[in-house]
Amino acid sequence: RESKNSGGIVVAVRHLESLIRLAEAAARTQLRSHVRNDDIDLAISVMLRSFISSQKHAVAQVMEKKFARYLNLRRDVDELLFFVLSRLFNEMAEEESEVRMARGEAVDASAISVDLPCSMFEESAREHNVHDVTPFYTSTTFSSNGFVRDRARNVIRRVAS
Repeated sequence: RESKNSGGIVVAVRHLESLIRLAEAAARTQLRSHVRNDDIDLAISVMLRSFISSQKHAVAQVMEKKFARYLNLRRDVDELLFFVLSRLFNEMAEEESEVRMARGEAVDASAISVDLPCSMFEESAREHNVHDVTPFYTSTTFSSNGFVRDRARNVIRRVAS
């Protein structure tokens, strides 16, 4: 009754057990013996999508708006990774600029090209609890912002648009 008054979803113990099983299954699909936050987020998203899809159209639309932050996880992760990647590139470009100025060279900030090791980006992503960046490398957020991954050298380069 209280969930109806507060606008939440009715959740029984069996729903919570299902969330646990879904999160464990998500971890197993990645060949891990432990569950991480992203597995739990995926389980919550799957459960919400299932519940919302079983509602009448008008109710489903309201619920999609209300629970959008739990349903749009990939986009949120891509935005976070874009921010992390941009910050790393800006830091590296700034360091390169300082090195060139110390050598007495003229510095054109827009002409500075740096290669960011993928391992550096992936380590920074893990610090933000993102353990799999593979989908980000193929996302439109990555490519539309001028980033290119050189698999042979295992680096990321930002190309001028």
